[in-house]
Amino acid sequence: MSINVLFVYPNSYGMNMLPPAIALLSAVLKKEGHRVDLFDTTYYSTDFGSDSDGTKVDRLNVIPFNSGGFIPKIHETDWRDDLKAKVESCKPDLVAMSCTEDMWELGLAIIEEMEQYVTLNKTTVLVGGVFPTFAPEIAIQHPLVDAVCVGEGENAIRTLCERIEKEEPFHDVTNLWVMDDDGAITKNPMSDPVDVNAMPMMDVGVFEDQRLYRPMTGKWYKMLPVETIRGCPYKCAYCNSPNQMQIYDEQIDADYFRKRRMDLVYQELKHFKEHVGVEYNFSGQTPSSL
Repeated sequence: MSINVLFVYPNSYGMNMLPPAIALLSAVLKKEGHRVDLFDTTYYSTDFGSDSDGTKVDRLNVIPFNSGGFIPKIHETDWRDDLKAKVESCKPDLVAMSCTEDMWELGLAIIEEMEQYVTLNKTTVLVGGVFPTFAPEIAIQHPLVDAVCVGEGENAIRTLCERIEKEEPFHDVTNLWVMDDDGAITKNPMSDPVDVNAMPMMDVGVFEDQRLYRPMTGKWYKMLPVETIRGCPYKCAYCNSPNQMQIYDEQIDADYFRKRRMDLVYQELKHFKEHVGVEYNFSGQTPSSL
């Protein structure tokens, strides 16, 4: 048996690279036999946000970039119509949204657009990512949100899908804040950090191909982030990593900082170069909180 999972990624054009967390969680769930689909708003006109890369050009932050043989295509269809079609074809048993703080309002608009389906089918809605991890008390208050993932998502979403599949309660799943039927919030403890060397290779195929392209130094490149570490030993004020490290240190006295084996990193780089055509890799960490 298996369930249908629809990932939702609210994003405006030019804002973020392909989110490795969703690609990794998709691979984790497919390995368990679940069916996965994705609705990503990056190439839609959502009347929200701006063309970040274009704005940087206008402000002289970066040099102008030409097509370089590639021109991204903004979808001409309305995102609401395409979302409805996606939901009808996917028939999700779980809707899982990964969201940053600047995309939270757009994310809520997407979830609210699915309200009729979610309510009629009693579909579980899970939210995670940077904003829900650091503001779960806000995220859990939305009436359509059933659970919030705080911290890493691999174990949480795997167990959640198993419970949904078996029609069992999930109020005690670690790393989740769960809204009970009576309105009470269960704040479950966090589990130990996962073994990053035991994770499957990212499932970038869940994204449309043009999602991998980003401009750099005046040209478009097929670009992909690759995880080499998770967590960070430094404490840069502009980054969320120190806070992620602090959460794990304070709540379960665990070291969130981990390094991946270089042979696995090499295999991944080689695979995506040869089979996906990646031209440029961004090396760093994957905060897998959805």
